[in-house]
Order: sequence, then structure tokens, then C-alpha cells
Amino acid sequence: MLTSLLMAVSYRVHVMTVPGADPERDRMVKTFVGSAGGACVHEDPDRNGIMWNWRRALACAAEDGTDWSVISSDDAEPLPGWERHLPRALGFSPRPLLGPLHFGYLGRRVAEEGYAYSVGTGFLWGGIIAYRTAVLPDLIEYTRRFLEIDPEYPHDDVIAGCFADRFHGKPAMTARAIFDHIPVKSLVGHPSHEGEMRRPSLTIREVGPPWNTPGFARGAAWLGGDRAKAIVDKLGLQSGNCCQPWTAAGRPLCDGPLGPRGGKQRCISRPGLACSAPPPQR
Repeated sequence: MLTSLLMAVSYRVHVMTVPGADPERDRMVKTFVGSAGGACVHEDPDRNGIMWNWRRALACAAEDGTDWSVISSDDAEPLPGWERHLPRALGFSPRPLLGPLHFGYLGRRVAEEGYAYSVGTGFLWGGIIAYRTAVLPDLIEYTRRFLEIDPEYPHDDVIAGCFADRFHGKPAMTARAIFDHIPVKSLVGHPSHEGEMRRPSLTIREVGPPWNTPGFARGAAWLGGDRAKAIVDKLGLQSGNCCQPWTAAGRPLCDGPLGPRGGKQRCISRPGLACSAPPPQR
């Protein structure tokens, strides 16, 4: 666990890995473990799969007792200065689920608008995602119900994004990526992270809007697809904007009678906030 001296934000990094699968991946794990705050490593030597390991990491992270939990794959590369930037990016994040890594030109466009963050559907990428630790128990329950409907569903980042869309006013992403992807062969058949559209256009190597810049941009990245939308609809939680482009500001943060546990909905990111209230504006 690390509590930043620059800002009173505590976090722990969790790294999911298949040990020995690739020397570069093993090197990334060692980088996280050797950082000031260390890392909790979740090994999957038998290759049970991303979803299996992600759920283990979520359960472990829910017990962290930190403000934030950062769950990374072993192909996410911490960029120089990440330990200085990450706590500030977490501390000023406009949403409790944050993507500190992105693809293509998304980040540069946000920075050109003068913002440090953007909020919208599809802004979480499985390479690395930061979660307010307080939301993890509900995300764990949401994931359980999601996978009861489709046990073979493979995309952890889509599940997290659907959860954020539905209960937390959509996820956020950083304009400047704090992490990059190493260009190694995917272990699950995804395209290699090579070329400008598979890497972030703007990173903390460059100057950008400070993390405490007021406000945020709005937009949308990739969509979860019909398979995810069908699952969300079957959950009976009113899919909202999940797996669809964002709509205008002012959509209720909690716009349904039931939360994922079946009781009266709670707004975990804003304790005590009435469920009819709009999402926080900055």
C-alpha cells in the first residue's frame, strides 16, 4: 500500500499475470513489485483466464482498506514519473472508476480542450483500471450476476464499464496516459499493441492540463456490443447508457429503484446522495 506524500490518497496495485509466459511481461510485474508501494501479484500459471484472475484480484482488492485499488494486466507499462502522477490523478478523478491508459487520439483531443479527464462510455481498458475501493463489493456482486447469465463472457473491462455506466455516472479516463502497453503478443488472441491506434497518443512524458484542472470533457470510446447489452438487459437493472454512447449532462446518477444487491439503491461514490440527484458537475 502507498499513501502519497503529495496528496492524502492511498492505493494498492494488483497485477494479474501468467508467470513465465513472456519475459517482457515478467519484467513489468517486477517493475510494479519493486515500486515504492509494492504490488499484490495474482498469478494464473494454469491459465484459467482473465475473468477468473480478475475476480480474484477484485476480491483481494476489496479488502485493501485503501482509497483506491489499481488492477493491472502484466502488459501495462508504468511510465517514468507514474508514482508521482498516479496519486494526483486518483485524487482529482471525477468518477470512482478511472482509466489511466487509453488508445489512439482520445487523450490528446481531451487535453486540447483544456481538460485533464474525460467522462463517458467505453473509457476503461483492461490493461489497467483504477477503482475506488469502496465500490468493489457492489462491483463483485454485479459481476457475479452478470456471469450467471453468460458464464463465458470474457471482457472484464466491459463489465466494469457497464457497472460504471449504470451506477456511477460513467467512467472517467485521464487525458495523459500514466501507463502504456508493451508490444507483446496477446495471450488471449487480441491484436498486438503496435501502431498509433493501439497506443496512447498523449502520456505523462508530455506536458498537459494539471490534474486539478476544473471540469472534464465528455465523449465515448468503444462500445461493449450487443452481447453485453443483452446481458445487462436481462439483469433487470435498466441498462441505462451501458454499451451505448453517452447522453447529455444531467442524467441521474442513480436512476432506478434497485441497486445490484436488490435493495434500495445506494450511491457509493457520493454517500447520502439522493438517487434523484444529477451526477456531480465540475
